[in-house]
Amino acid sequence: MTTGRKWLLGCGIGCGVLLLVGIGSCVGAALFLKHTFRGIEKAGSSYEALTAEMGNVGEYVPPPDGAPPPDRLEVFLAVREGVAGDRAGVEAAMAALPTPELAEDGAVVGKIRAGLGALGDLIDGIGTYLQARNRALLERRMSAGEYVYIYTLAYYSGLGHTPGDGPETGKQPGGVRVGAFDDGGLFSARAVRRRYRRYTLAMVRAQVESLEPGAEAGDGETWRSKLEHELHRLEVDPGRVLWQDGLPPSVEVALSPFRNRLEQSYSAATNRIELPLAEHELPWQWR
Repeated sequence: MTTGRKWLLGCGIGCGVLLLVGIGSCVGAALFLKHTFRGIEKAGSSYEALTAEMGNVGEYVPPPDGAPPPDRLEVFLAVREGVAGDRAGVEAAMAALPTPELAEDGAVVGKIRAGLGALGDLIDGIGTYLQARNRALLERRMSAGEYVYIYTLAYYSGLGHTPGDGPETGKQPGGVRVGAFDDGGLFSARAVRRRYRRYTLAMVRAQVESLEPGAEAGDGETWRSKLEHELHRLEVDPGRVLWQDGLPPSVEVALSPFRNRLEQSYSAATNRIELPLAEHELPWQWR
């Protein structure tokens, strides 16, 4: 099965019923989707270029005290702010999905055309955004792992957003449903929470292993012990967010001057596509 057809299954159109309405429509849809999926393929290529040069997410080790230095937070925000226009394009495409205007006459054909158009705009926008983000990371010398660490630490641990934040599609009659965001999809709330947990556990374990013994946490407990306790909480509670009971002082101090800019750069609509897919999750790896 081709990449495009796999993504079509993952991002299924649920605007009523889809019927075969003739060879012409099928050929037109196939050509349309072939063009649209080029954006996704370009995003994949840009991510491969980023990880080839800067390393993958699993290779990143957070700072010993967990606090991103000010200059790295500036780089992160420069990337976020630099691709704000591309992110807005995805937000607009998401907002347009639930309520396509469909005429009663020729309803089936109209629904297919409207569904393909809305879905195409969304997929193209996602591909464009991810490609721009990956290129910006490479240009500014920030790895995917560092981006994921700062993203999740700032937005989830610091600002209180959640890994499951995202769009709800196809909730209105006649709307377009994007299956990839539904339960069981690649970008469902559950799938993104699992992705977050996998990456966070790996990073905190690497952080613990990198520590020298004896560093104080400021309350008589060693920093290593405090971090190990937090790691244990993450291991036993699959729904837990790192430091959800309160940020360590070092992290709070690091994030505080950037809080407003971080909040302004957050997007719930694009949140679920931010964490990279694991190798086994890539549609073009399915057999």
